[in-house]
Amino acid sequence: MTNIAIVYYSSTGNTHQVAQAVEAGAVSAGATVRLRRVPELAPEAAVASNPAWKAHLDATQDVALASLDDLEWADGYVLGTPTRFGNVSGQLKQFIDSAGGLWYQGKLADKAAAAFTGAATLHGGQEATLLALATTFHHWGAVLVPPGQSEGNVVDFQQAMVTRLREENDKLRSAQDYLVTTARNNQSIQARVHDSVLAILRASSFETMIQTVTADLAVLLDVDAVTIGVEAGDVPIPKAYAAGIRALPNGAVDSMLGPNRDVLLCADINGDPRLFHSAAGLVRSQALCRLRASSQAPVGLLALGSRRPDAFQP
Repeated sequence: MTNIAIVYYSSTGNTHQVAQAVEAGAVSAGATVRLRRVPELAPEAAVASNPAWKAHLDATQDVALASLDDLEWADGYVLGTPTRFGNVSGQLKQFIDSAGGLWYQGKLADKAAAAFTGAATLHGGQEATLLALATTFHHWGAVLVPPGQSEGNVVDFQQAMVTRLREENDKLRSAQDYLVTTARNNQSIQARVHDSVLAILRASSFETMIQTVTADLAVLLDVDAVTIGVEAGDVPIPKAYAAGIRALPNGAVDSMLGPNRDVLLCADINGDPRLFHSAAGLVRSQALCRLRASSQAPVGLLALGSRRPDAFQP
């Protein structure tokens, strides 16, 4: 079986993708392949200044670094680099320059050699870069195997970059639309909460406040059920309030919320009949809020229920 070493340098990931394509082609032809990247030599500040550069470096940490053993092991090698002013990148050139010992021993000769490169522009020095690598292969005594310009062997990197920029632009537009929609929703919710608070403050009596909370809030907040639960123990709820207040056993609020919790949002649940009574079958998400009127008053719970599973999310 033929051994192929693919040694490359890539800053933002384009050359890495081509290296992977070369690897896939060699494997499909029955070769044993070592895909190797050369170390990054640029200063950390330079890498950090370009988010795509930094992201690609972090994403390819699991790709093994190239060594001279890979060139000695291989029956053929393929070198890849982006163009740098019509020449090989410094990172790959440094690796090539370290192969003098293998060259001197003749361990690079009589092996098949090919190269690939790319640039962001149509005439960015691709051919000059390939010729520079070909000169290296000649010195090594390798057998040059150029892919040529037959159909399917030439990649339009300019078009690839345009496509990539369009995709990134579409992602940015989607993110912008999401932010605008979220901001509008938040503004609407804020206005609903404001109206609800004003409605409660306008209540002229305790009975009116209970009516406002348990009936009007459902409309104002666009939910399907609003109830107040009170840990009344064995004390019955007065009939005047029975329609809007649910009697709960002692400890029920802590059981529902948690002992050190005042608010709980739940999505995709089944409504609790203890809170929502006959409307429990409708409720699929809920917001629970602990009520503390005073140290002498029993512990209470405000429960908002919605038929939408995602109306309230943790």
